[in-house]
Amino acid sequence: MFPPSPQSHQPSSRNLIVSSRGSLKFHMRGRDMIYSALFTLSIWLSVLASGTYAEDQATLAEPAPGLRLVAFVKHPTQTIQQESHGTRKALAQEWDTVRSRTKVPLEWVADCPNDSRCPSPPPETIPEIQLYRGPEHVAVYAGPQIADEILRFIDRAKRSSQIPAHVGPEEADGFKDVDDFVCIAHLQPSETSLREAFEDVAKKYWTEFTFGVVDTQAADSKVVCRKRDDASTHTSSSPDGLEAWLIEASRPLITDLSRATHERLLKRGWPMVYIFHPSAATRASIRAQLSSFAKSQYASLTSVTVDPAYFPDLPGKLGLDPARDGYPAGAVHQLSNGRVYRYPKDRGFTPKELQGWGLDVWQGRVKLWTPPGQEEPKEEKAGGANVRIVGSSNLKVKNIPGLKIKIGGRERDEL
Repeated sequence: MFPPSPQSHQPSSRNLIVSSRGSLKFHMRGRDMIYSALFTLSIWLSVLASGTYAEDQATLAEPAPGLRLVAFVKHPTQTIQQESHGTRKALAQEWDTVRSRTKVPLEWVADCPNDSRCPSPPPETIPEIQLYRGPEHVAVYAGPQIADEILRFIDRAKRSSQIPAHVGPEEADGFKDVDDFVCIAHLQPSETSLREAFEDVAKKYWTEFTFGVVDTQAADSKVVCRKRDDASTHTSSSPDGLEAWLIEASRPLITDLSRATHERLLKRGWPMVYIFHPSAATRASIRAQLSSFAKSQYASLTSVTVDPAYFPDLPGKLGLDPARDGYPAGAVHQLSNGRVYRYPKDRGFTPKELQGWGLDVWQGRVKLWTPPGQEEPKEEKAGGANVRIVGSSNLKVKNIPGLKIKIGGRERDEL
């Protein structure tokens, strides 16, 4: 009940007493006092209630600790003279690009050892990028220190609250395209062995790849991985050897080399094609240009582009001096026998020119490089004793890396 408005047809006297059958008397001024008291009481009740609610909700309203990516660009034991300004400069350019494309806070730490978070790895691993969630250290980023790869790592970090991620059946088709390499396990509720193996692999490699689980009632449980660079799909249903299978399935057609992946690629034992250039944009262009070449030789070659700032000793080990001869510079390293063939400085890095040079190598027209002070190994004649039959119609050149050429129904390694 509210006081009558001035526009109503009620009598205007504030002292009017209204009687009903002589039993009810209501004084307007007294009524106003009652309303005033009730209004004041309601305000206090609201304040008390809101204060209690806010206190109860304070813990729930606190945001979860955010992600932060930190680049440590100076080793605690390094002097100014020992610092690798090449890698710092290279990362600084990529870091600015990452900062412009993500809302995740980035931090640049050059004040080691005064910052307590500074790592103590071997100096050659600096710069080092680390991921934090609030004050907690989560992971070390070991991939190529280029903007696109760092941004993909940030996206994986955003999904890392649940490893592997639980994906609804209707979401699986879109989920397989969220990263360069995505593995989804389609598992029956009763499946345990494959589930455990998959979860172990996911927790070990989540910084490099993306993993999801779809609960299914299908007859067979399986792991399906999608690789973006060649749109290939890989499927396995065995928990045995799942990690090794996944690592090989994930191998890009041609990738930018990182310290973490170098050892893994060397373990394949296949010839390595190295192409050096200090510009990340140029290396990306080379990878795009050689994608078809790398795809055609995927099984027998490992092709990589390399930032020489992160591998300063590697060009010299391959007989290259790009500081003198210019970039890009390339070489093939036969891991089976240690032989190195340097790519000619006057040739471009195109699929056609690489294949032509590979044929020259196979035919013995390219002189292998011998480190200073070492005796030059005896050359083997093409098609001679250095071949082995691997099938009824396949012939592979032992220890000569790379390109495959079919000659008379037989297949040879050309590089």
